[in-house]
Amino acid sequence: MKRSTVISFFHSFLNKPDPRSVKTWIALGTGVLFLSLFFSLFPGNDARDLFFQWRGMRNLDAKYCVITLSDEDIEALGGWPITRDYFGYLIHILHANNARVIGMDILFDHENTHYPEFDRALARFIESSQTTVLPCVLQTRSESIPGVIEQAEGVTWPASAFREHCAGVGFSNLGNDAKQRSVPAVAQLGDSLVYSFGVALAAAYLDARVDFHPEKKELAFYGPDENSLLYHLQLDPEGQALLNHFGGFDEVRHLGFVELMKLYESQPDSLNFENQLVLVAATATSLPVVKQTPFSQPFPASLIHLTLAENIIEKQALRKLSLAVTRVLLFVFFSLLLCVSFVSSERVRVIASVALLMAYGLFAFAAFAWWQWVLPDLSVFLGGCLVIIGRLIFGLICQRTCSSSENRMLQEEMTKTTQALHNAEGKLNELQKQLEQEDREKSQLSEQTLQLAREKRTAVDALEKHLRDLEAYQNFDLHDNSHAHEEIVFSANGKMADVITKIRQVSSDDIAVLICGETGTGKELIARAIHRGSKRNKGPFVAVNCGALPETLLESELFGHEKGSFTGATVQRKGRFEMANGGTLFLDEITETSPAFQSRLLRVLQEKTIERVGGEKSISVNVRIITASNKDIRQAVENDEFRADVYFRINGFQIALPPLRERKPDIALLATHFIGQYGQEASGFSESAMAALVAYPWPGNVRELENAVRRGALLASHAKRHLIQLKDLPDEIQSPNLSMDGLAPYRPFETQILELLRQFGFSRSSIGQTAKVLGNRDRGTITEYFRGICFEAFAGHQFDMDQTIREIASSEDPAVLKRVESKISGYLENLSASPNAESLDLDQVQDLPPAFQGLPKKYHASLKQILIHLNQQK
Repeated sequence: MKRSTVISFFHSFLNKPDPRSVKTWIALGTGVLFLSLFFSLFPGNDARDLFFQWRGMRNLDAKYCVITLSDEDIEALGGWPITRDYFGYLIHILHANNARVIGMDILFDHENTHYPEFDRALARFIESSQTTVLPCVLQTRSESIPGVIEQAEGVTWPASAFREHCAGVGFSNLGNDAKQRSVPAVAQLGDSLVYSFGVALAAAYLDARVDFHPEKKELAFYGPDENSLLYHLQLDPEGQALLNHFGGFDEVRHLGFVELMKLYESQPDSLNFENQLVLVAATATSLPVVKQTPFSQPFPASLIHLTLAENIIEKQALRKLSLAVTRVLLFVFFSLLLCVSFVSSERVRVIASVALLMAYGLFAFAAFAWWQWVLPDLSVFLGGCLVIIGRLIFGLICQRTCSSSENRMLQEEMTKTTQALHNAEGKLNELQKQLEQEDREKSQLSEQTLQLAREKRTAVDALEKHLRDLEAYQNFDLHDNSHAHEEIVFSANGKMADVITKIRQVSSDDIAVLICGETGTGKELIARAIHRGSKRNKGPFVAVNCGALPETLLESELFGHEKGSFTGATVQRKGRFEMANGGTLFLDEITETSPAFQSRLLRVLQEKTIERVGGEKSISVNVRIITASNKDIRQAVENDEFRADVYFRINGFQIALPPLRERKPDIALLATHFIGQYGQEASGFSESAMAALVAYPWPGNVRELENAVRRGALLASHAKRHLIQLKDLPDEIQSPNLSMDGLAPYRPFETQILELLRQFGFSRSSIGQTAKVLGNRDRGTITEYFRGICFEAFAGHQFDMDQTIREIASSEDPAVLKRVESKISGYLENLSASPNAESLDLDQVQDLPPAFQGLPKKYHASLKQILIHLNQQK
């Protein structure tokens, strides 16, 4: 049947059905039944979020209490980790005040060898209370499989000293969903089952035994009497329990950790935890996992477990309809919707359809709010297309919400770090001025002042490093497509731009090409680019590494062999020259071949014919030759290590690839390219990480950079971070040594300093980064050299500030110019008045003013000129 006929049939069928036709009613019933069966397999429950909002927050019974461990509590107790005697004392307080269950959402997975007495005390309190429930963590859980509960390959249990005496243990894993609508309740561990922390809390409170019924997908809670069923918790096919959220954190009665201990000491009679479930949860900024609920409020993950426990104890957990009931409900709904389509009036038909949808929505909400039943949501009845669109939109909203939350938390941490850095720098400046004053007065330097200055300097360094590892690197210009050449990544202003020009020039001709460059610079990549741009691009590109094969095998590899030509030659085999016929043959590491092989290669290059090993027949080949070497091939010719006639034959057009250390503008582009390939969750670099990549000399060139980025992306993704940070890079990149032999020609120390400061954009931490790159030198030395460079430039430009700034910055970036201006202005403002500047004897260093102290002697003359100029301006 034609498609147009089918559409016409269904259009007339739905709008003008013939009620007298038996076939019509049979077709209608079959269609409704099909839709009911189909959509019952994809019920969807996204309307729960809306229903939670409509229902609002519900009252939580006072028997549920949370003891919070906030930043203030951790600071008051001596910092994290808190010694376990405090937790033991807390259990004692709660047990003494008749708490029915104590849930410690703290993983005590190992014994503390430094304070074993604290572990023994905690174990005694757990044993004496007999009401403490502890968490464990599932290891390497596989992805959920439809119809199968969560699988675990191992469990990190609490230490045996605590586990043997606690009232229960449950796993605290919650999954990766940003918004928690359901929670794993049971997991399979080999032949045994492990229940979640929330289930363990409820079981301990009810004094119940828990059984899992896999055929019904439910947990049954039995009382002391074997046959007394207290409650059965319905699960979805993956062993997830639907959460009936009560609201936000403020809906739960909570006390601070330290506040509770103070009340116990000062007003013990005011505490009463009679018959209560008390959850101890870490809520400090850096400790808990934060989830979202349908009420769109940040929610500590610990309270998700409390929510599940409360749902079980109060018999308030959400339940889904069984598959049979769902199908009946859908059949009735589709039947009614189809009956509405029989109405002749289009207006009435539309109004009736909308009214039917609204009626179902109100019924679904009533079932949710009063009986905790979750019905299939409205998206099912809007058709398959609306289901797909709705879920796509919902997924995007969740993704954006998660990203926005993560960015907001990151921004808050950056703001706090920046403020702390500002305060530390202010204190450091005060201490430096105090030291300068003591030096001018020739008084004995205060050891306490010196120590404070050292501590503040250390704090400033740490804060700067942390801040740069939070800031995403964005200060580089990505090349546009006009500067791209296939998969070669390069900057239009870098040295590779000349290489790309040569590739375009040589591609159209069949001239032999010799590519020279260090290992890892991408010689084969260039050879492939030449092949793609040539007239032979439809032919094969064959690459052979001459250095990886012995001479006998190399000849067989390149020229082929006849059957029986040597032991093991059981069949005739074509060589790479024949395989590359009509295309390009790339011979890498050509200098690793022997003179005898070079002689035979020369004959092939001249006559364009080959003979297979053991053969007598000459075979013509039409091949373009591209060779490559990581050695100085001209020097090899002079040392009689490579035949001159072969060299002149293959060196028709030479392309020299610059090492990566000479391609500084390309490093950020290449790193960004590689993170796109291997990034997983990681999508960018921090300022510190990119600064280290740019500063590193890269002896392994692009290949080493690729491996470093891949390693960093793996570590960052494993840590659930979007930025590759300095700690994710190899140790040699974090602390590079620029004095490695043969990597770069000698440059004056001050030149290296200025170049590195320019690379780091004269940022707040550029002095520290430069000191680290130059062999962990003292920051003060770098500062004094840079101060001298600024003075020399200022005096050299006849005290013209604008010209000085532009020379130092070597950039037109307004942000960089502003930073340089700020630094130079600060150095000039710190110069004290020196009325006798013209008479200063620069050879008498001990008599010079404080401004000269620490400044390299080569800059003393420039500073003297500046002091004279400043005096004349007054």
